Amino acid sequence: MPVFGGISPLPANLANSVDYINFTGPNTYPSSQLICVSAGCGGAFNPTISASSAGLPVGPAYTTTVWCVDYQLNVTTASKYLTNVTTLNNVSVPDSNVRYGNLDGLSSGSSAGWTYGLSWSGPGTVDTNSAVFRYTLAAALISQYAGNPGQLAGNPEDLAIQQAIWYITSNKDYTNEDPPFINSDGSSATVNDPLYWVNYVESNTNNSVSGLNLNSWAVVSGPANADGTLQDPSVSNGYNSYQTFLVEVTPEPSFYGLLAAGMVGLFFVARRGTKQRTSTESDC
Repeated sequence: MPVFGGISPLPANLANSVDYINFTGPNTYPSSQLICVSAGCGGAFNPTISASSAGLPVGPAYTTTVWCVDYQLNVTTASKYLTNVTTLNNVSVPDSNVRYGNLDGLSSGSSAGWTYGLSWSGPGTVDTNSAVFRYTLAAALISQYAGNPGQLAGNPEDLAIQQAIWYITSNKDYTNEDPPFINSDGSSATVNDPLYWVNYVESNTNNSVSGLNLNSWAVVSGPANADGTLQDPSVSNGYNSYQTFLVEVTPEPSFYGLLAAGMVGLFFVARRGTKQRTSTESDC
């Protein structure tokens, strides 16, 4: 089921493969779909993704909705690059096909690692420093956006959710990056506070949450070496701009039984539909 009903999720046959992503400009992501702060924008983007062969797109191109989960990198309209699309249930530790898949601990001194420690008070035991945990919490937060697809901009609750996503994925990998705009300790407990949302997905305390299926979300990350350097800088106009996103995936019919069983007891989403945003350049 599409996040917003207007843009379809990525077909399952493109998941767990190397595909070709094209941010066809100039208005691929209108400003109303973007969640912006002074240093950049997140929210929703609507590129086309197609199968690839020999580094070129082949077969039909699907317009889909991808979501900003990475504050360190940029994407601009007309960007085109090869990308690994890896469903969350296929992300390993470590995983060279997934951006930040080499991280499984907190940053200490000059060592690579996540900026912030997270906790998990839901059922089961999970590795809170694994990339799959971080991306799963990000997917859960995406499902909490309050605005509709074209009205994410200007909503303080959605801004708090985007900042919470950036907080969860903030890390020291190939570069040092300023922490993403957390100005409170979460004690205000309002939906306009980013740490409210961090605390929300760290715990299983809301009776309205439902299980998030790890087959139905995928990480979209351009191929990169473990230290974050590009494998092929020529395709990104000199930027380390293999942007990282999350995308919903349409399950294949043979997966329906598994999906019905879900991943209940591991990770959780919540209450409403999702929404989207837009911009010409974005820190995601």
